[in-house]
Amino acid sequence: PPAGPGGGGASAAGDDCGALVLFDQLFSVAPVRTARAELHVEVVDDAKQLRRGYARLPLSDLADQLKHRLDLPISRPGVPAGGRPASLRVEVQFQYSKVVPIQKRIFELMDEQRKLHRDVTNLQIGKELEFEDDWDLPDKRDLADAETKADGDDGDDGKDS
Repeated sequence: PPAGPGGGGASAAGDDCGALVLFDQLFSVAPVRTARAELHVEVVDDAKQLRRGYARLPLSDLADQLKHRLDLPISRPGVPAGGRPASLRVEVQFQYSKVVPIQKRIFELMDEQRKLHRDVTNLQIGKELEFEDDWDLPDKRDLADAETKADGDDGDDGKDS
């Protein structure tokens, strides 16, 4: 059910979409053994005992295990072609392994460490940095700040002579 004040959702008038019904629901799904499965969401009018529509989302679309905000098109049986389209906005995350996101972050950090070691070695032997654009070096910031100040100062102090 739509959540009311103090806990979830409310009805609101959309710009040109008609009325919107907002839900603030959290669902946890039982463990899924395969990424080839689909998340199937049904929209049901409890008062009239009618199935208003459904949306599907393949779990393979969420294989990166990150949170996604998606607008899923709602299929509405019995609505004539050309009827007003409906969608379901969801925030979803499919977490099939706690190791995968941690492992990905470790690899990113190891790559950054490798670049740092390489540039430190290059500095020690007098070579140019290979990954200079990757680092937020203080002298680069100071140079950028100085250029910004120079661009803003055209030498005119605002006084007429």
